[in-house]
Amino acid sequence: MDALPIAPYIPQHVKELLNVSIKLIRFQYIDYSGILRCRVLTASFCLEQDQNVKFVGTGPAALYASYVEGTDTTPVAAACRLVPDWSSFRVCTYAARHASVMCRIYETLNSFGFRRCPRTCLYKVLEIAEKELRCTFLGGYEIEVVFMDVTKSPPTPFKNVVEWSLMEGLRGRPIEILEQIAESLEAANISVQQLHTEGSQGLFEITTGPLRLMEATDALVYTHETIKTICDKHGLVATCFPKPSAAKGLVGQHLHLSISSLENDPIEARTVDAYIAGILSHLRAICAFTLPSHDSYTRVQDRRGTNGTWVTWGTEFRDVPLRKIESTHWEIRCMDGTANVYLAVAALIAAGIDGIRSGRKLSWGDSQKSPSLMTDSAREELGIKTRLPLSLKEALGAIKTDLTLSSTMSQSLVEKYIKIKTEEAESLEKMSPEERTELGIKYF
Repeated sequence: MDALPIAPYIPQHVKELLNVSIKLIRFQYIDYSGILRCRVLTASFCLEQDQNVKFVGTGPAALYASYVEGTDTTPVAAACRLVPDWSSFRVCTYAARHASVMCRIYETLNSFGFRRCPRTCLYKVLEIAEKELRCTFLGGYEIEVVFMDVTKSPPTPFKNVVEWSLMEGLRGRPIEILEQIAESLEAANISVQQLHTEGSQGLFEITTGPLRLMEATDALVYTHETIKTICDKHGLVATCFPKPSAAKGLVGQHLHLSISSLENDPIEARTVDAYIAGILSHLRAICAFTLPSHDSYTRVQDRRGTNGTWVTWGTEFRDVPLRKIESTHWEIRCMDGTANVYLAVAALIAAGIDGIRSGRKLSWGDSQKSPSLMTDSAREELGIKTRLPLSLKEALGAIKTDLTLSSTMSQSLVEKYIKIKTEEAESLEKMSPEERTELGIKYF
């Protein structure tokens, strides 16, 4: 996993497609800012690279070329290689003759190699969970997205009838667009479970079905691109930015996470409890990855049905960051679409690994109402003592001191991530809300 592969080795079924129906292939990855970046290769060049045992090169800032002005852009002598992970290959059902593949980033001319690559980080922690702890995971996502009319200045959400799960809010263009998105995803073997309106203008939710966790995360990236491309064809911009307008809607992206044993026996309840206790113990630091932008913290509010402000959990309760659905099925609610999802999921798995390794007890009780409505003594009785970070800077301060989480993920990756996100946070703080919104809609 640490060394550059001897050859790209394109699988035979992919070679056949590249020789016949696919003309362009997108070599994609997500940078530290949570932005999808890519190099588009012709099929002929891709096959040539494979035959000559070569990898596509990019500049040294492949992972940290920030979208925000004011970050450090000092040139350095370095380079990166895009190493395709062919298990993620998919034909782009939303773009004729295109296909995509997610890549790992290998840094050359320094000693880092793959150690600062987000995708490699997720592979690493999943391998620890499987080989050491004999645990495996399934994941699916609730993707909230706002359809924006960019012919208006400033851009405004698509005007539909506003209410949660309202048929009238789907009527006309929305259901036509959502139907095309669902058909495109299912043609790519990504299960779509539900489509519905949310409680704000132009805000919709698309729910994808469970897959092995790395595959589910790749499918999420593909889903985002499908949504954005199809909306563009309809003259709209789709955004997952947490606060895309002055409307009341706040946009999240929730992970449904299921844990099971690699053995034939059901996983023990104490193992699941230790896993969840690990996440809750590290949750303030995890937020640096799951809520990684200035405006992510507009969602950290009580009694809004987002994720609340307290570190805790509740059975089928949505004003907390972790919702228990079944004994092994949990929803991570403190996440949004500005995250590098590979790092966000890696942080959650790494925290759970620590919980199981150290045999943590689930000392938090089951919250059945908002902790903000409880008395101090009621919160104490449920073990609710800590608040979520209220800003990106606060979350970055938490990950800076969480050495266990950093070492399980990759110390060099976390250090670089903190540097980049600290610079971003300082630059974004200086902007007006309108400037941040315009930028956020453009990139997310």
